[in-house]
Order: sequence, then structure tokens, then C-alpha cells
Amino acid sequence: MNNENIQDPYVRPQDYKPPQTDQELLARYANGERYFEWTILKSAFFGGANLRGANFRGVSLGGCFFGGAILIDTDFKGANLHGAIYDEHTRFSPGFDPHAAGMRLRQTTAPPPAAAPESQTPV
Repeated sequence: MNNENIQDPYVRPQDYKPPQTDQELLARYANGERYFEWTILKSAFFGGANLRGANFRGVSLGGCFFGGAILIDTDFKGANLHGAIYDEHTRFSPGFDPHAAGMRLRQTTAPPPAAAPESQTPV
């Protein structure tokens, strides 16, 4: 996407209706929309999503998964994030405290690499 399609996150789009699903929100974000005020999504999946610069003021995203998401410059003022999950790969703006916002850290540990099978050739 080129930057000229990115909308101002604080200007409400004409005929705005909050997205009803995580897929709808992600598709609208991909098309340049950044204004998502008053969206209510429970247990949505935003794992690995780039939501940089989105306006999530007043949203209710409790129980949503944000593991590995990019949330830099994302505005969560007045948002309900109680029980939303993040991990050590989730990127927030400096100064944003996910724990104080009610989010829960899920520790992820990468499994060790699978051992290559030993050669079965006869000796």
C-alpha cells in the first residue's frame, strides 16, 4: 500500500460504522483506514498484525490476541483491553504499559529445533 491511501486516524470517515469482525478491521486497515473508535470485538485475533498508527480510542478489545502485533503509535486512550493477550514479540509505543492497560503477557518459548534423523546406513 502506498502512503497516500492512509487516512488520518482522527478524522471519522463518512458513513463510519465500526468493524464487526477482526477480518473486517484488518481489511479496512490494509485499505488505509486508521479510525476505529468505538469498535467492540471480543476474542479477536490480531496475532502478527501491523496496526501501527490506528485510532482505537474507546474500543473494547478485551480477550483479543495481539501476540507479535505492531502497535507502535496506536492510540488506546479510553480503551478496554482487559484480558487482551500480548507476548514478548508484541511491539508497543514507548511509554505504553500493557499491564496497566489490563493486558496479560503470554510467555512463548520457541520449541527446540527438531533433531535431524541419524543416518540409517549400515556400517
